[in-house]
Amino acid sequence: MKEKGFTLVELLGVITVLAIIALIVFPQIVSQIKKKEGELDGTTEKLILASVENYLDLHASTYPKEQGLEYCVTLNMLVQDGLLQPPLQTASGEEIPLTNSVQIKVLRNKELSMTYSTATCN
Repeated sequence: MKEKGFTLVELLGVITVLAIIALIVFPQIVSQIKKKEGELDGTTEKLILASVENYLDLHASTYPKEQGLEYCVTLNMLVQDGLLQPPLQTASGEEIPLTNSVQIKVLRNKELSMTYSTATCN
């Protein structure tokens, strides 16, 4: 009578295949996690960019919206003007440094191109 079950060779084969799949997929997952760590969630970024627009409107004489001009506004500047309340945090609970900034470029028709950056203003 033949017993039901897997042989040792079959089990080792399955384990080997699973290990190969893990070796292929695991580095990609880790790189995606590291990439996301430095990014803001959508809601926080929208809040910061809206605060920057308000800041530019409040300081229109210092930051005129003329085509071709470029500006840099730090999060600390937004906090000092009362447009953001510290501590600023990402969705995962990490505190956002107030030295981070938003790079602003004035396009045609006074439209703004804004990019959040972990770099400080020059």
